[in-house]
Amino acid sequence: MMTKTSPQSNHPDIEIYLKSVPIEQIETWLKQRFDSIENLKQSRKVKHYLITHSDQQIPVMVVENASKAFSSILFESDASPWAQDIDCAREAYQYFSKETRCIASGWNDGDEPDEWIAIDSEGEKNIIWKT
Repeated sequence: MMTKTSPQSNHPDIEIYLKSVPIEQIETWLKQRFDSIENLKQSRKVKHYLITHSDQQIPVMVVENASKAFSSILFESDASPWAQDIDCAREAYQYFSKETRCIASGWNDGDEPDEWIAIDSEGEKNIIWKT
């Protein structure tokens, strides 16, 4: 599988989508994965956190059922442990064993905005997903 973003370029933020994973399970993953996690604010379907990774604070927003059955996790910083969305998506799939999606490129001019990478039990594939 090939993506359009070069391996050296870091994304300014990281966003993935997880199929049928409730916020409570996502929060458990965040607690296990990062040095610390602070709840900032929440509503019924949206939670905002401040996580710490390697002495860097990173705002995170989790939206349950952001797109059909998919919950969104947005790491609002380039200081996350992942260079690109696909790196985070692969790790999340390994943890949850649930379909995980991320944008296929780094939102560059001329890229197909509906092209995503889906990771599931059959592997990785490029798809067209109109969120």
